[in-house]
Amino acid sequence: MRNFLIVSAIVCVTASGCIKSRAITNELTKTPPPPVEREGYSPLMFTTWTLADKTTVEARIEVLKTPSQQSKPSSSAYRLLIKNTGSNETVFEQTSYDRPISMYARDLNDDWNDELILTWAGGIEILSVGSHTATSILDESYRVDAALIDLSGRGKIDVLITTGDTGAGPFYVTRYAWQNEKYTSVGRMRYDIFIRTVMGLAK
Repeated sequence: MRNFLIVSAIVCVTASGCIKSRAITNELTKTPPPPVEREGYSPLMFTTWTLADKTTVEARIEVLKTPSQQSKPSSSAYRLLIKNTGSNETVFEQTSYDRPISMYARDLNDDWNDELILTWAGGIEILSVGSHTATSILDESYRVDAALIDLSGRGKIDVLITTGDTGAGPFYVTRYAWQNEKYTSVGRMRYDIFIRTVMGLAK
């Protein structure tokens, strides 16, 4: 347990924040195609990718158009839609009041299919997307941060989430590993111990 946190800490530091750097490389996905407005929603960000079976899917986050949107954009409702672009079938839909930060697709478990990673203001969500269905494989809130890191060296991506029960802490770093077709908590360390370990190794 201690070893995985030490290794992940070093990689996170050298990778300039792990998942936060992803938000920078994801800017292109925040520019929507020609707007397709429907049911009071307008496009906010989107991304498309091709599955292993050659099906192309599109994920789109839309924002509800309301009078309050101008004065309080963070309080507007958002909608996530995932569609099979070939059949125009909606394979997943959900609404949220949490503000979206970034969205991109990446293969997290070396199965040749990209998962959809969404960073919200208050948490991280990962979906396994198929040509007809999409399933949540991780949906966790956090108060500090979340990071994606390959501790295996074989393309099996772990998720490190730092959070606490209250805004004052204490905070913990929890490791989520890919097990039984989803992400499962496999270990936890106090955040202050984690930081002291990282700082000690950096000297």
